[in-house]
Amino acid sequence: MNSPARSCTIQSIPVTSLFLSSLIGMRYVNPKAESFWQKNKQDLLGKNIIDLFAILKENEAIKAISNTLESHEESAGEYYSELTNRWIYLSCTITGEGVILLFYDITDRRKIDERLELQNTVYEHAEEIANMGTWTWNPDNNDSFYSDKMFSLFGLKPDEVQPGFDTIPQFIHKDDRDRVLKAASNLKEGQKPVGVEYRVIRKDGVERVFRNKVKKISKENGETIFVGTTQDITEESFLRRQLEERSNYAESIIDASINRILVYDRSFTIIAWNLKSEKEMGIPKEKAIGKKLYDLFPKVWEDHELREAHKQALAGNYVHLKAKKSTYLDVFYERFYVPLKNEKDETYAVLFIMHNVTDMVHTSRQLASVNKTLQQKKPGTCAEK
Repeated sequence: MNSPARSCTIQSIPVTSLFLSSLIGMRYVNPKAESFWQKNKQDLLGKNIIDLFAILKENEAIKAISNTLESHEESAGEYYSELTNRWIYLSCTITGEGVILLFYDITDRRKIDERLELQNTVYEHAEEIANMGTWTWNPDNNDSFYSDKMFSLFGLKPDEVQPGFDTIPQFIHKDDRDRVLKAASNLKEGQKPVGVEYRVIRKDGVERVFRNKVKKISKENGETIFVGTTQDITEESFLRRQLEERSNYAESIIDASINRILVYDRSFTIIAWNLKSEKEMGIPKEKAIGKKLYDLFPKVWEDHELREAHKQALAGNYVHLKAKKSTYLDVFYERFYVPLKNEKDETYAVLFIMHNVTDMVHTSRQLASVNKTLQQKKPGTCAEK
C-alpha cells in the first residue's frame, strides 16, 4: 500500500529511515536517509542498494536486511558502514508491503563506549597490580557496589554475596569488627573520612590485613556517596612489624649503652637519642628528636674541629676524635662519627658516639704530674736520707 499517510509518517521520523519492498525496491526515503546516503531522494527511490553502493555488497547490515526480507523476522543490531565510515544501529521492521529500516548513527556513542571499556580495562589492571578493590556506598539507602577485585580480596566470586555492611562484616576479624563498623557509622554521621587498617578472615580461612581509604562525594541533588578503596597490605604490615621490632631492639641496645649515642640525618636533624644522652644533657628524648643538632647545641658549631668532623661524616668518612673537652659539660669525650649508608653506598645519616673518658684524662694527668716530679728530684737524694 502506497498511502500518503505512511509516506508522511516516514518522512517525519527524526532518524535515518527508508522503506523497502525488497533489496531492489526502495519505496520511501526521508530527508535523514538522503543525508546519510549522501544522495537525493529521486536517485534512491526504486533503486537497488547494492547497485548504488557496490562497497556494501558484503556489508553485514545488508545481509541483515536480506535475511529479514527472506525470513520475515524482525531484527536489530549495530553495524559498521564502509560507505560513510560510521557506526549505525539498524532495526528492520516487517510490514505488509515490505521492510521499514531505521538507522541511528551511533558512532559517537561507540567511541564513548570504547573509551569507557579501555578505562575499565586499565582500571582493572591497576587494581590487580595494587592488589586493591574499589567500592561505593550510599549511606541513605545502604546501596553498595563492589568491583570484581573487591570480591576477590575476600576470596569470593563476583557477586557471590550482596555488597554492603550486612554481609561483609562476617569476614572481618572479630577483634577489629567493631572498630571498622564504628568508622562506617562515623561516616554516616558526617564525620571526616579516615583510613582504617583491619584484619579479615577470607572465605578460604586465610587471614589478611586490609587498608580502607574513603572519599566523600556530594551530588547536585544532595545525595551523598562514599567512594573507597580496599587494599591488601598483608606483606607491608608484616614488614612494618618487623621494622618496628628491629627498631625497638636497636633502641633498647643504644639505651643500654654507657656512651652518649645519637643519630642525625643529612639535614642534621636528630632522629635517635639514647638514655645516656638524656641523663648527661638533661634533655628528654621527645624534646631532642626532630631538632636540628646545631639548634640544640649551637656551641658545637662554633668549634671548627667538631663542625668539620660532622661534615666529614656526612660526606661518608669515618671520623675519630681523641679526648676533647665537652663544649657544655665539665667532662672529656672521645668522639666517633660513623656514616650510615644505603645499598647505593650513599650516606643517609651519622651515628655519633661520645665515650666519657674524663677519669682516664684525669688519671693520665696525675701520672704525668708524678713522672714530672720524679724527674725533677736530684740523684742520690734517697741514699742520703
